[in-house]
Amino acid sequence: MNPVVLCITVTVGVALIIFAILWLTVWRTAANMQQVMLAQVEKHQE
Repeated sequence: MNPVVLCITVTVGVALIIFAILWLTVWRTAANMQQVMLAQVEKHQE
């Protein structure tokens, strides 16, 4: 294995993992906010 290729592969792999974690966190936060907003709308309708 070429050291440069290995370094790039590791960097890309770590970047993908970080991106995936961030994406999941944002997705969960958005889902939670959506639920809170829906709950508030239901309260206003009563």
